[in-house]
Amino acid sequence: MTNHIRKWGGKNETDFANYIDAITEEFDSMSVGEVFDIYEMTKEAVNDLTFEYAKVFSGPFVESVLGNGAFKLLGKAVSKILFYSAKNIANISIASNIITKLPDGLKKNNNIFDEVSKIIGNRVVKTSSQILGWGKNSTGHLIKHRNVLGFGKVSAQQAQKMLPQLRGAANQLLNNANPALTRVGQWHQHSNAIMRISNGKMLVTQADGTFITVINKTSNNWYNLASPLY
Repeated sequence: MTNHIRKWGGKNETDFANYIDAITEEFDSMSVGEVFDIYEMTKEAVNDLTFEYAKVFSGPFVESVLGNGAFKLLGKAVSKILFYSAKNIANISIASNIITKLPDGLKKNNNIFDEVSKIIGNRVVKTSSQILGWGKNSTGHLIKHRNVLGFGKVSAQQAQKMLPQLRGAANQLLNNANPALTRVGQWHQHSNAIMRISNGKMLVTQADGTFITVINKTSNNWYNLASPLY
């Protein structure tokens, strides 16, 4: 189905086809209903694009057509998939992956991308029973270590618009931390910092729960020198 629009479309159609192929990697972890809904939205988009092509060409496809009906149809299809994923896919991590895999070339409507990112962020926060505090340096550390939180494919500029998602991912680490591995001690200039191990990551906070940083769990001298909290 995606090969059809690759053949007759331009760069935007190719980006859309590549995007659909990329999110099929998530299908094994989705419900049958969720996969069917994504399939139906993709099929509708391909059918609409095919109809648009039939109206405008009788020979080689003209790239300029993308500025008209075809491009609008692509935007409509992308919006439907993003909003559906953000609101309806049960696994928040999968929904987030579907959104972040969108190619830069299709992020023409930044308002849509920002809006679905906020929806995901709000869903993540609602599932967290503990909430981190956010100091003046937290934003910089969240963006710097976004790859640890699962947003490695997002640019620093895009990450600035996705703070609810980044904070939500950090809150999930907080709630999934292993108490037996939690330690307290010095972390650079912070005394009595709490170091939590969660899903192969180390989440570091102040004693009052204010976020300091998050890194991959490797051999770390500050952690090794710290004392078990429990």
